[in-house]
Amino acid sequence: MIPSCSFPSIRSPWRSTVSNASVYLHALNRRGSSLIQNLAKERDFRTQTIRPVRTLLLDNTLMAFMGALGAHLQSKVSLNCLLRILFERRGARMETVSQVVYWVNTAGVSLPYRRLLAEVVEGLCAMELRDQGKPIRVYLKDMPP
Repeated sequence: MIPSCSFPSIRSPWRSTVSNASVYLHALNRRGSSLIQNLAKERDFRTQTIRPVRTLLLDNTLMAFMGALGAHLQSKVSLNCLLRILFERRGARMETVSQVVYWVNTAGVSLPYRRLLAEVVEGLCAMELRDQGKPIRVYLKDMPP
C-alpha cells in the first residue's frame, strides 16, 4: 500500500492583485472610452492649431532664406526653380572636425540649369552658412546615378 500525501492548498499572493487589476481595467474600459474620445478631440485640436503655425513658420523661414540667397545672385530665380534644381537633386554630405561639405549631383542637368546651379552654389558659399559653428561648403560634382 502506498501512503497518501496531502498537500496544503497553496494560495497565490498574486490572485488578489490580478482580480483588482481586472476590476480596475473593467472600470477604466467603461469610463476610458469617453476619456479616450476627449483626449483624441484635444489632440486633434492641438494638431489643427500647430500645423498652420508650423507651416507659416517654415514658409517665412524659406522666404527669408530665399531673400538672403537672392542678394548674392545676379540672376532672378523663382522659389519653385530653386527647389527643383537644388533640393530635388541627389548629393552627398560629409562632416569633418572643421567643416561640413555638401556635393550636389549635376549628372543629367542641362547647361543653362548647370550655370544657374553653379551660381546658386556660389551664392550659398557667399552666405557663409554654418552648422553647429562649422562652415558649410557646397560643391558641384558629376556623380554616376
